[in-house]
This record gives sequence, C-alpha cells and structure tokens, in this order.
Amino acid sequence: NMPNPWTTSTTIPVTVGEDGIVNLEILDNIGRVVYRNNYQLKAGKNMIGLSSNNIDAKGNLIYKINYNGVTKYGKMIIIE
Repeated sequence: NMPNPWTTSTTIPVTVGEDGIVNLEILDNIGRVVYRNNYQLKAGKNMIGLSSNNIDAKGNLIYKINYNGVTKYGKMIIIE
C-alpha cells in the first residue's frame, strides 16, 4: 500500500485478470478482522482507497486480498 506507514488514507494497488469481485480484509496483530469489504473491479490495474476512519485498529496490520480463489497478503502500519 502507498503510503506506508500512513495516518489518514492509503491506497492498495490490485491487478485482476478479468472483471470481478475482490474481497479485502484487514486483520490486527492477533488475527481479528478489523475491516472487511467487497469491491467490484474491472480487469487490469485498480486502486482501492482506504480511510483510517473506517478501520477499527492502529499499528501493525495485515491485509488479505482474495480474488477468484487466490489470496495475497501485505503489511501496513497505521500511525496516529
């Protein structure tokens, strides 16, 4: 995600091979889901924008993106 670490907003780049639904989950350091949403994306490169106001956690977090049965993970840090 860019920027990382971040305070108020960030974007996660996502590339998909065909139009479809992408599931994004953000987990805290004990594995609790603190954010979950589905996004309808077009084929190609996409950007998912996030606001820290919608995420019930701060600090080190993991994001999990699932598309068409494939799951990818990334790290993010929300600072105050």
